[in-house]
Amino acid sequence: MMAKKSFTQAPQPKALSDAEIAHFVEKGIGKDNGVTGNEAGSKETLMRLAFLLPVRQHNRFKSACALQGVKMADEIRAFIQERTSQRAGKEAVGTSMRHTYANMLVC
Repeated sequence: MMAKKSFTQAPQPKALSDAEIAHFVEKGIGKDNGVTGNEAGSKETLMRLAFLLPVRQHNRFKSACALQGVKMADEIRAFIQERTSQRAGKEAVGTSMRHTYANMLVC
Protein backbone atom coordinates (compact mmCIF):
# COMPACT_ATOMS: atom_id res chain seq x y z
CA MET A 1 0.00 0.00 0.00
CA MET A 2 1.23 3.50 -0.85
CA ALA A 3 1.88 6.12 1.76
CA LYS A 4 -0.83 8.69 2.21
CA LYS A 5 0.05 12.07 0.74
CA SER A 6 -0.70 15.36 2.37
CA PHE A 7 -1.99 18.18 0.17
CA THR A 8 -1.95 20.94 2.73
CA GLN A 9 0.18 23.20 0.56
CA ALA A 10 0.51 23.13 -3.23
CA PRO A 11 4.05 23.22 -4.62
CA GLN A 12 5.10 26.64 -5.84
CA PRO A 13 7.05 27.25 -9.07
CA LYS A 14 10.46 28.84 -8.77
CA ALA A 15 10.62 32.59 -9.25
CA LEU A 16 11.87 33.63 -12.71
CA SER A 17 14.70 36.07 -13.14
CA ASP A 18 14.33 39.22 -15.27
CA ALA A 19 16.52 37.63 -17.95
CA GLU A 20 14.29 34.54 -18.08
CA ILE A 21 11.18 36.70 -18.39
CA ALA A 22 12.75 38.80 -21.17
CA HIS A 23 13.79 35.62 -23.01
CA PHE A 24 10.23 34.27 -22.80
CA VAL A 25 8.77 37.56 -24.09
CA GLU A 26 11.11 37.51 -27.10
CA LYS A 27 11.17 33.78 -27.86
CA GLY A 28 8.37 32.27 -25.81
CA ILE A 29 5.32 30.27 -26.76
CA GLY A 30 4.31 30.90 -30.35
CA LYS A 31 7.76 32.25 -31.21
CA ASP A 32 9.82 29.14 -30.51
CA ASN A 33 8.99 27.10 -33.61
CA GLY A 34 12.03 28.22 -35.57
CA VAL A 35 9.98 29.47 -38.54
CA THR A 36 11.45 32.75 -39.70
CA GLY A 37 9.92 33.32 -43.11
CA ASN A 38 10.14 32.01 -46.62
CA GLU A 39 12.64 29.56 -48.05
CA ALA A 40 15.18 32.35 -48.64
CA GLY A 41 15.33 32.87 -44.87
CA SER A 42 13.79 36.33 -44.82
CA LYS A 43 12.34 37.66 -41.59
CA GLU A 44 8.95 38.22 -43.22
CA THR A 45 6.01 37.95 -40.85
CA LEU A 46 4.04 34.75 -41.33
CA MET A 47 0.27 34.38 -41.22
CA ARG A 48 -1.67 31.21 -40.47
CA LEU A 49 -4.11 29.90 -43.08
CA ALA A 50 -6.76 27.43 -41.97
CA PHE A 51 -9.47 25.84 -44.06
CA LEU A 52 -11.69 22.79 -43.94
CA LEU A 53 -11.44 19.80 -46.26
CA PRO A 54 -13.54 16.66 -46.42
CA VAL A 55 -11.77 13.78 -44.65
CA ARG A 56 -11.40 11.77 -47.86
CA GLN A 57 -9.79 14.69 -49.70
CA HIS A 58 -7.45 15.40 -46.76
CA ASN A 59 -6.39 11.76 -46.61
CA ARG A 60 -5.70 11.64 -50.37
CA PHE A 61 -3.62 14.82 -50.17
CA LYS A 62 -1.73 13.54 -47.13
CA SER A 63 -1.02 10.23 -48.87
CA ALA A 64 0.15 11.96 -52.06
CA CYS A 65 2.54 14.14 -50.04
CA ALA A 66 3.84 11.17 -48.07
CA LEU A 67 4.53 9.21 -51.25
CA GLN A 68 6.54 12.15 -52.59
CA GLY A 69 8.30 12.69 -49.26
CA VAL A 70 7.14 16.30 -48.88
CA LYS A 71 5.32 18.08 -46.09
CA MET A 72 1.72 19.04 -46.72
CA ALA A 73 2.39 22.65 -45.73
CA ASP A 74 5.35 22.90 -48.13
CA GLU A 75 3.21 21.52 -50.97
CA ILE A 76 0.45 24.05 -50.27
CA ARG A 77 3.00 26.90 -50.07
CA ALA A 78 4.47 25.81 -53.43
CA PHE A 79 1.00 25.68 -54.96
CA ILE A 80 0.13 29.16 -53.68
CA GLN A 81 3.45 30.54 -54.91
CA GLU A 82 2.95 29.02 -58.36
CA ARG A 83 -0.67 30.14 -58.57
CA THR A 84 0.00 33.72 -57.46
CA SER A 85 2.94 33.94 -59.88
CA GLN A 86 0.63 32.85 -62.72
CA ARG A 87 -1.92 35.47 -61.72
CA ALA A 88 0.69 38.22 -61.40
CA GLY A 89 1.97 37.77 -64.96
CA LYS A 90 -1.39 37.39 -66.63
CA GLU A 91 -4.97 36.62 -65.89
CA ALA A 92 -5.25 32.85 -66.08
CA VAL A 93 -7.77 32.20 -68.81
CA GLY A 94 -9.49 28.82 -68.81
CA THR A 95 -7.56 27.51 -65.80
CA SER A 96 -9.59 26.83 -62.71
CA MET A 97 -8.27 26.29 -59.20
CA ARG A 98 -10.18 23.01 -59.06
CA HIS A 99 -8.46 21.71 -62.20
CA THR A 100 -5.01 22.72 -60.92
CA TYR A 101 -5.66 21.17 -57.49
CA ALA A 102 -6.83 17.93 -59.10
CA ASN A 103 -3.57 17.75 -61.08
CA MET A 104 -1.62 18.31 -57.87
CA LEU A 105 -3.16 15.19 -56.30
CA VAL A 106 -2.15 12.92 -59.16
CA CYS A 107 1.05 11.05 -58.33
